[in-house]
Formats: sequence, C-alpha cells, structure tokens
Amino acid sequence: MINLSNFTFLNTIISLITLKNNYSLSRSIIVFLFINSIFLIQSYGITNDSLNICYEIKSIKIIGNKKTRNNIILRETDFVIGTKIKIKSLDSCLRQNENRIFNTRLFNKVTVSLDTASAEIQILLEERWYIFPLPQLEFGDRNFNEWYKQRGADFRRLNLGLELIWRNVTGRNDNLNITFTEGFTQKYILKYQLPFLSKRQKEGFGFGVSYDNNKDVAYQTGKDSLVFLRAEQLLRQRFNASVNFTYRKGFFTSHIIDLDFYANRIADTVAKLNPDYYLNGKTKQNYFGLSYTYIYDRRDIRAYALKGKFIKVDVEKCGLMPFDDIDLWILRAGHTQYWDLGKQFYFASLQKIKLSYPQIQPYSHARALGYSQDFVRGYEYFAIDGPHYFLNRNTLRRRLFSYQINFKKLMPLESFKRMPFSVYLNAYFDWGFVISDRFAEINKKYMNQIILGYGLGLDIVTFYDRVFRLECSINREGLWGVYLHFTSDVNWKD
Repeated sequence: MINLSNFTFLNTIISLITLKNNYSLSRSIIVFLFINSIFLIQSYGITNDSLNICYEIKSIKIIGNKKTRNNIILRETDFVIGTKIKIKSLDSCLRQNENRIFNTRLFNKVTVSLDTASAEIQILLEERWYIFPLPQLEFGDRNFNEWYKQRGADFRRLNLGLELIWRNVTGRNDNLNITFTEGFTQKYILKYQLPFLSKRQKEGFGFGVSYDNNKDVAYQTGKDSLVFLRAEQLLRQRFNASVNFTYRKGFFTSHIIDLDFYANRIADTVAKLNPDYYLNGKTKQNYFGLSYTYIYDRRDIRAYALKGKFIKVDVEKCGLMPFDDIDLWILRAGHTQYWDLGKQFYFASLQKIKLSYPQIQPYSHARALGYSQDFVRGYEYFAIDGPHYFLNRNTLRRRLFSYQINFKKLMPLESFKRMPFSVYLNAYFDWGFVISDRFAEINKKYMNQIILGYGLGLDIVTFYDRVFRLECSINREGLWGVYLHFTSDVNWKD
C-alpha cells in the first residue's frame, strides 16, 4: 500500500527542484512545509478525535506507604482496574487524584502518574511523621493580639502543657489526641476518630471526653470587651462527653451526627455578677445535645485552598430531655469559593451565618463575632455577642514564591527532610453584623450595625499544614493595627 504522506513529501521535493523563476525560493519552502505538515498530521492521526482515545488501567502500584493501608489510599482515587481515562483529561485526572490523597493529611508529598507502556497507575508517596508529643502553649484569651495588647502579654494567662497527637494509629487514617494543660485553664482532653469503620469505607465513628476549669473567667461583655473575674478558688468547671457517627458516600460529601452530654458549673460569685450566665442566677448547666453536620468539600488543598469550594451546614439542638437546663436551637451555615485567576493571582470569598432561637439565651452560648475564626479583620480586640450574625470575608492573593527547602543530611528523618515554603501577598475586605436586642444596652457601639475592615497581609504556608498570617488592618472607625494569626483567613476549621 502506498503511504500517502511519503508520496506527498517526495512530490513536494520534486516540485521544489523544478520550480519556475516566477516563484521565490522562500515562498516555495513555506508551501512545502505547510502541505507536508498537513499530511503528516493526518498520517500519524494527531487530530481532535485522537484526544478521545482512552488508556485502560491494567494495574495500580502504590509505593512509599509504610503504615497507611492501600485501601485508605485507593478510597480517595478514581482508579479501578479496567477504568478508562481519555488522553485529553489525563493530566487533570492525575492532579485531582493527587490532591485528594494529599488532603488525607497523611503524606508530605504525593505523585500520581501513568506508565503509558504498561497502562499502570503509579502512586508515589512520602509519609508524614505521625506521632507528635508536643509541648502545648495556648493563649487564655480569644487570640494572640488580645493577649499581647489588651492583657499586657501576661504570662499567667497562658496555658502550658503537653499534647500527644497520634495520627494514623492503625493505618486507617484514625487519629488520637490527648492533652494536658496547666496555667490559665487546667484542661484534660481525650479524642479518637476513625473515619472508616466498615469494609464499605463509608461509615466511621469517634468519641471524646474533656474537662477544664478556670480561676479566671470572662463573666460578662462590656463595651465590646470581655470582663474578667479572678479568684483563688475555681470559678468555672466544664465537662463534656461525646460520640459521633460519620457517613461519607463519595469523595466530597460527608454527614456527621454528634451526641453530647455537658455538665457545667460556675461559682456563686459569677452567678451574682451576671445572673444571665446560665440564666436566672443558676450555677449549673447540665444537658444533652444533638447536632447534624453536612459538609461538601471540593477544595484543592484543605490547609490553604486556592481553587474549589467548601460548604458546611450545622444544625444543633441544646437540650433534649425535659430535665435539661437549656433549650436552644442553633443553625450555622457557611460557604467559601476559591478562584484561580491566573498569573499567580487567586481570589477567595467566605460567607458565614448563625441563627439561634430563642432570643433569650444563656450568656455562655451567646457568642457571635470576635471568637475563634469568626471576626471582621480590624476588630480583633472586640467581642460582639448576640444570637445572630453574618460574616463575609474577601481576599485577593498574589503568590510571591513557592519552593521546597531540602535539609538533606542535616535532617536524618525522611519525613522532615523537605519543607515546603510559600509566601502570598494579600489584599482583603471584610464586613459583617450582629443582631441582638438583649445585649444592645451594654454593647451599643457595634451591635445591630454593619462593621467593616480592610488591609494588606502576608501569608506564610509551610509543612504539616502550618499557616502564619501577618496583617495590617483598618476598620470602619479608622482604627488600624498589625495582627498575627495562625490559621488561613478564608476557611472553616475542619
């Protein structure tokens, strides 16, 4: 059979040799290259149709998982023997599976590739170090900035202790946490979580027990700041026991049911200073709680996402029995969207809302903006209480650089040899509001009105999901400050 492409190539050469004078050599060469390239493409089948050709997976090879079980890794992938992957979607498929395995937080590095010759999927892993007996240093206040600026960096307000973090205990991505702290808060915590209990790898469970006590307690909020009482005797004791059941059918959606029991106590002094602490001057608060949580998580990297989305909805009932000391409904919902704008620019927007009923509720539960990760940047020094709030954060990021530091022979442990290090420059704008009639009389400044803040920041992202943020913020009142944080700015705590 005649090869059409070779015939065309030979014919074109002959035509070049026998060119007449009215054609320039340069024009002839261009025509020659153009015609020949068309037939070469057709000859070798490099057309749009060829991009639909599939590789059929013949085998899967996992390398580097010394402890983690293969089924835990494969649970996060699309790969099954016989699966077909189109050439045009091969690269995105491999990257998506890399991210899902990395988001288990079991590995420092994940590389997924396809050996086209043998149609073998190869998963190359570098496991993390799983056991961390860490010295514990916590701030007794709401954040580092309040402790440093408003509390005068008082070392008596620090919690010192030891935390044992044992991840991947049995190789099933199960986690054990044991914490002991002394200082501002005396605290004891035991938690265990097993994400996959059954062979179907959809159901899981966990449990936890915690106890803490304080001799220094925020018994009230006044002028949008916490008011503390300090004594020699215990002013507050809290006990919690919980068990949860999880269901994760696919890759992105999880359902969690959590059953809790709480036994809380305050001293008579606290109840006299604020009769609404547990309502009606009570000194104890015993109750059962039940919550349901829905999570939809399609972030590329959970610790510091740049693409994807995250949705979380939580419905909680505090007080299940007639004899419980509280009767409260709480709805929390949030959505975060991440966009890759190209050229190392990224944008993220977060929305959170909390609604609770009834309006009259214990001071111990009336937390709104200013606690944990729920605050408008520029208002780190203020606590705004109420049953309902809304929060919106928007951040534009520019990645300045990203690389890995290789310690080589300086670090004998393989899990710590390479340290990822990325730096992002941020510009942000936040706003939110708290709705409350009950607390408006003593906190008039920021209640029932929009508060907003904006500024510039620098994020440092390194290994084992560590994020450090340094931000310079200005709020609506024109007050500015420099603040330090240790979590990602547009994220829900996992």
